Amino acid sequence: FSAHYLAPEFVFGTGVGTPASDVYAFGLTAYDVFFPPVLDENGDEKLQRPSCLEVAQGKAKVEVPVGADAALREVLAKALEVRPERRLTAAQLLQHRFFARARAPCGDGKGGGGWGDVRKCGVESECE
Repeated sequence: FSAHYLAPEFVFGTGVGTPASDVYAFGLTAYDVFFPPVLDENGDEKLQRPSCLEVAQGKAKVEVPVGADAALREVLAKALEVRPERRLTAAQLLQHRFFARARAPCGDGKGGGGWGDVRKCGVESECE
């Protein structure tokens, strides 16, 4: 495991992974894929989100950038819910429209799962 992807309940709880903490780790991983770390003035990578410790301490919350695709914002918000009992399960997340888009054929008629730039495109937009 990596300390960069720990769920809040893992940090100050039992330290045992659960399906809910796995969903949270998925949410952080997906966040870092769509909003990758940037280089600071020293050339070191800096995450574009607060650390797991800051979230666990209640000092910060992982916020999806405002300009992001609405479906992406929804799925990340549901995966990154701080309270594990309110977090969606992996099966529930896979039913979200964000993932349905990946399974849907694109407008090219070839049935590909292209997404275009989901960080910026509209929810109703066609695949690019």
